[in-house]
Amino acid sequence: MNMKQLTDYSHYIKNYYFVNMKGKEMAYNSQKRKLKAGETRRRIFESAVGLFPKNGYEKTSVDSIVEDAGVAKGSFYVHFKSKDAVLAAIFVEYVSNVDADYKGFVEALPKNTPASNLIILLAGKIADVIVENIGGEKMRAVYKGQLSQDLSKGAVMDYNREMYRLFKKLVEKGIIAGEFKNNFAADAVARHFVSALRGVTYEWCMRYHNFDYKAQATETFKILLEGINK
Repeated sequence: MNMKQLTDYSHYIKNYYFVNMKGKEMAYNSQKRKLKAGETRRRIFESAVGLFPKNGYEKTSVDSIVEDAGVAKGSFYVHFKSKDAVLAAIFVEYVSNVDADYKGFVEALPKNTPASNLIILLAGKIADVIVENIGGEKMRAVYKGQLSQDLSKGAVMDYNREMYRLFKKLVEKGIIAGEFKNNFAADAVARHFVSALRGVTYEWCMRYHNFDYKAQATETFKILLEGINK
């Protein structure tokens, strides 16, 4: 191999490395950074999941979350805008699980239960979950997150979520059975049910120490059902 061929070969090796190997190295490093970022976010998320119930939402600080997670405070704000945003992310995940529980609760009731009774029982079940499993301070933070857009409204506010579809199915059942009037479409009635439930929830968040959430939710749904019952 003469000097020119050796030089050309050397250039070929260098070009091959920079075009192929360097590209692969950059892709690998990029993937590695994404995995590391995902792991950091997961650690922050899981620390918040553990600390909020243990210490209370208000008493849990960002400092305590990052200390428990073993990450830098700056890393927290890379993944979450605020403590409310962490709770919002937790709530988004929680919604899909609890909606499945609501569906299972209704399906476990006797098949011949009137649709109006099923709706009242479902409203009561939702009230129990919100009061006992979520609590007032967390629910207020969720509303705050929705208003500030820290919380994805897709999971909580979307009318395609399982809770809304469940109300719609129960209204359809009542219409088919001749229990409810058919003046309004089932999806429109279901939307009003969900909106009413949000209104009761908001009222409870404002003054929950002096507000019986379940009693108010049940009374609200009884009034609404009077409007569609035959």
